[in-house]
Amino acid sequence: MFRNQYDQDMLTWSPQGRLHQVEYAMEAVKQGSTVVACGNKKCAVLAALKRKQSKLSSMQEKIFAINTRVGVAVSGLSTDGAKLVKLLREESTREEFVYGRSACPGRLAAAASKSLQISMRKSSGRPCGVGLVLVGSSEQLGCQIFQTCPSGEVHQMSCTAIGGRSQSARTYLEKNMEALETASVDEMIMIALRALNESNVDASDLTSDKCEVAIVELNTYTLKSAAEVTTLLTNL
Repeated sequence: MFRNQYDQDMLTWSPQGRLHQVEYAMEAVKQGSTVVACGNKKCAVLAALKRKQSKLSSMQEKIFAINTRVGVAVSGLSTDGAKLVKLLREESTREEFVYGRSACPGRLAAAASKSLQISMRKSSGRPCGVGLVLVGSSEQLGCQIFQTCPSGEVHQMSCTAIGGRSQSARTYLEKNMEALETASVDEMIMIALRALNESNVDASDLTSDKCEVAIVELNTYTLKSAAEVTTLLTNL
């Protein structure tokens, strides 16, 4: 449906200085499932809600391993997310093959940002309708969290939440900023799950089938199994 004359391609600015195509892509991220990340220098946690397209389909995975130190969660269009996950894995493999080291999270976030921005350079292209939350560790800087948006912007965060109803999760994280600085791994997991629960309309829906949890410690990335997630939610 025709909306206005300034949203027909990527290179047309509106008189208000807006790129409507980018705003549409950011809206796609807001319609995605909720992703929460929080951490400190010693550890970081990713938690995400999984969704079904219909009652007949299986759950869509939201958290992916990039290498032994880095994981990423996606919210928005799943195909765009799969494209960026593949790019990050290729970048990580290239870094390990050429330099003999694991790619640090900052470098991978920059690679994702560059790919997102390149897709916006042609009028025939479109921005990727996906947001990424990348969590990893490096030997010099410890655990880090990066967030990207469809415009190509990348930000380093101490904690964040994206996706549908993520404002409630961000509000909860803001209230617990001081606790995050000294939290242990177990405490960090509880904070992440409570923030995820805040964004969930029906708390009874927060089950191991609909929730994923990943932990990053120094030089280690671990995705929790369904049984472990069940135990965590019981404790919650």
